[in-house]
Amino acid sequence: MPHSTAEMPVDARLRAVMERLSKYELTQAEVLMILNLRPQGDEALEPIIEEKDTRFSKAELQDISAIIRELLTDGSSDESAADMDVDKAVVVHLGEDGS
Repeated sequence: MPHSTAEMPVDARLRAVMERLSKYELTQAEVLMILNLRPQGDEALEPIIEEKDTRFSKAELQDISAIIRELLTDGSSDESAADMDVDKAVVVHLGEDGS
């Protein structure tokens, strides 16, 4: 069993991100952009989440950012997990439920 999220397989990380973000009722397009762009910080969510300031509280946006940082990055504030083969995995996982 992996000891950290960095050691989790890509598909497990993507499932975890989608599961944890599901409570926020993001659109499929917003989730796809988050998975592809891996934004760093609340302000980086501005062009991704439509009407973010009216849909979500500051605490919710911080939680969304924390989920992204924890599961989609290597833990540093300025670099995404370079070895993740996200593009292929996103297509597979977003297509699984037929949405």
